[in-house]
Amino acid sequence: MSLLKIKPTPKVQFIQILLSAVILTLLVHFLRSFLGTLTGMLYIGIWVLAVLLGAVAFVVHYFKEIEVEEDHMAVRTGVINSSHVWINYSNVTNVTVRKNLLERIMGVGTLEVDTSGTNKVEVIMSDLNSKDLEDVMKLLKEKSKVKVSE
Repeated sequence: MSLLKIKPTPKVQFIQILLSAVILTLLVHFLRSFLGTLTGMLYIGIWVLAVLLGAVAFVVHYFKEIEVEEDHMAVRTGVINSSHVWINYSNVTNVTVRKNLLERIMGVGTLEVDTSGTNKVEVIMSDLNSKDLEDVMKLLKEKSKVKVSE
């Protein structure tokens, strides 16, 4: 039975795509005298690309999930190449939460879970809501008895 099931949010990617589209639109606007008749098509192309990238970000985030269960944590990712990782709490060695400036503003962060037996981070799940991160950290701290750092 699942104690907690969470999905990341594509908020940060949406903001990055929006800012990129605005900057490119301004660049095209300032270069319109050099671009001539291409200006209108470039405006449309920039915003069509922004909408497509936003849709891709939504779909990619839709197929990511962390499920905290009684004896293990399950992480599912991927649209085309899917990955399912099950981590027993006894193997967890370190849990870290990272937040850059934009993530702090947007109220999201990245969860990293290290396990014994590997020299790399086993799970990296970005764009998790701060409330969900707190809930996952609390449960992982209870279940795994390891150091949780922010």
